[in-house]
Amino acid sequence: MSRSKHATVVAYLALFVALSGSAWAATGNGLVLGHNNRTTGTTSLTNTHSGPALRLATRKLRAPALAISNDTKIRRLNADKLDGLSASAFEAAAVRLLGNTTSATAGEQVVNRAGPWTFKLDCRPSSASFVVHGPGTAMATRTVAIGASVGRTFVTKPAAIGTAFSTTASTGQQVSQTLLLLSNTTLMHVDTVLTATHTGSVENCGLVGTAIRS
Repeated sequence: MSRSKHATVVAYLALFVALSGSAWAATGNGLVLGHNNRTTGTTSLTNTHSGPALRLATRKLRAPALAISNDTKIRRLNADKLDGLSASAFEAAAVRLLGNTTSATAGEQVVNRAGPWTFKLDCRPSSASFVVHGPGTAMATRTVAIGASVGRTFVTKPAAIGTAFSTTASTGQQVSQTLLLLSNTTLMHVDTVLTATHTGSVENCGLVGTAIRS
């Protein structure tokens, strides 16, 4: 074998060994598919036209398209789902509803939010109102009592929430309510106690309860 052919064989053999190794020095070079690529700097990829800059896919549907080496938080990572679940699945199952205000504070005061609904407390000179804003329908069972007297229970038929769904307690009343809210597939079970008492020149309004996603 001539010396030139021998040198060529050696060169090809060296290249084969390098490509078969556990890592490939990629700094300044193209990425070598199917091998571990090492670099001394951060690799950036920019799409100067429309669409994503990188698309990863695997032949097997259950094989992950991406793997990382540690559990450090990745900033500004926005994903449609986490472990196959959408963001709404990670909302707190139960939300507390605690509100206290007086008629000296005008207008509806936000108590809390759960799902697509916002819960507010509206205190007026002679009444307190628990107000629900949001989509869907509502149905309630209410028990109204004055002082230590036995309460009277009322059941409402399902109705569209519309601009608002409200429950009112007049001065001296306590209204205990179980409320079901439904919007598409989201069902919320809301239990509240609403009170209104008059002290001096102002009305004191209180709300305590929970909203639980069913």
